[in-house]
Amino acid sequence: MFSCKPKETLAPIGEGYVFGDVCLHQSPSVLSLCTLRLTPGTKVEVLEKNIKNEANDRYMNWYKIRTNQQIGFVSQDEEEIRLKFSVIIPNLTEWKMVVTASSLRLRELPSLSAKVITSLRNGEIITAFGSSAHKFKVEDKWDSWIQVKTNSGISGFSYGGFLREVKDETEAVLTNEEIISGFVVLTQDQPTFWLEPNKVKLTDKDDSDNFGAPKSLLKHTKSGLRFPALKKAVVEGETYYYLEREFCYYSINSRDCEGNLSGWVSSNDLEYVKDSLYEKTLADYPEKEQLPLIQFLHNQNENPLEDVSTLKVNQLPLNDNQLNKVWDVSYKKLDNSYNAEWEPRQLIRQVSNDFYVLTENYSDSEIIDIDGDGISEWKSTKSGRADYSLHIYSLQNSKFVQILQMETNDYSPNSCSFTINNKEVLDLSSNTDQANENTTCSMNIESPNLILKIGKKTYKYTLKSGKLIRSKI
Repeated sequence: MFSCKPKETLAPIGEGYVFGDVCLHQSPSVLSLCTLRLTPGTKVEVLEKNIKNEANDRYMNWYKIRTNQQIGFVSQDEEEIRLKFSVIIPNLTEWKMVVTASSLRLRELPSLSAKVITSLRNGEIITAFGSSAHKFKVEDKWDSWIQVKTNSGISGFSYGGFLREVKDETEAVLTNEEIISGFVVLTQDQPTFWLEPNKVKLTDKDDSDNFGAPKSLLKHTKSGLRFPALKKAVVEGETYYYLEREFCYYSINSRDCEGNLSGWVSSNDLEYVKDSLYEKTLADYPEKEQLPLIQFLHNQNENPLEDVSTLKVNQLPLNDNQLNKVWDVSYKKLDNSYNAEWEPRQLIRQVSNDFYVLTENYSDSEIIDIDGDGISEWKSTKSGRADYSLHIYSLQNSKFVQILQMETNDYSPNSCSFTINNKEVLDLSSNTDQANENTTCSMNIESPNLILKIGKKTYKYTLKSGKLIRSKI
């Protein structure tokens, strides 16, 4: 049971800053009463974080906060998605950081729209004493807002993607240090990471989070692992590269990160690549006849192919006696630290050197010949956390045309439906006697027929000349 009554005994764990119109809910649910509208410029106390949604109907976390008037709840979506709210958690201990950008803005609040107080110069040492509860993407970086104080006593917020933690000022000043781009590939298992090149080694004790818990990320540094390369320096005649990588794992609707590993590594333990990942992996890709297809995938606006080494290409055996080709293509989409986010999959039709996406992001597929005419049909499925869809395509004039679509959703049992030939729809309205029952859908192939079931009702369709025709059962 949640209450909005003030509880003065609750000690805040951080501070919240409001940048837009934010609703203070009575309980951790979007369906609960909005007891107060927080306006831009409001500052609140954060009492708890990562509170689960009151109902199990959606995945959402909440903050418990306190204003001058009352206690309530703010969705973390306001921070992570809508950027109307930001929470800063104080560090248990202060630490030193160095500015890695040519110039870094110090702002009044943890937001890109906040007023700029001053600019920090490259190499400047500042003191960090707080960071945002979540990370945000700025340019090609994914990092937190850091609450800092300069040596002259000015306090504010700067984006952490352009700061690097240092042990002391000596570490920040390296001779022959040079800002670089590109990436490295480790050539040794668990190479030595240095806090100071050839002087102070990074250990599991040093490799810890803000609360001092060991992350033990050094065990993940295997030969072949890629790291973004940020800088290089020559120390006592040996070249070192400064590497930084976040270790994350992705599922359908989540991103779990173990932490961030950074440090200097000797050139003897790695291969430095100045080119982009796409240029490097394309040069190493053995099947040069796929170059037009690869270029098409790389030039896509959404989910462009960057790591050609992960590309999987299969030509579908369609048996349609056509010169055109259809490719089943998949590859890994990587984040900025080269973690695999997910695996896009596309069905692509090739006409000469032109390419057309027929469908994408299906889970499973197979080639079938429903009517036995020697021309193949294609069946695919797509699965989400709660939704599922099945699609059957008929090859007509060297193009796949959808002839059946079945959709279901676990959260809405009565939402299952069929779409026939992109026109006719079979859904709950076709079964008025089941209006108060949970309706399920199913499809079975009994060549040359498809048997469709929606609740208690059964339909039979026969595939003729590339279209489904309703038949008597």
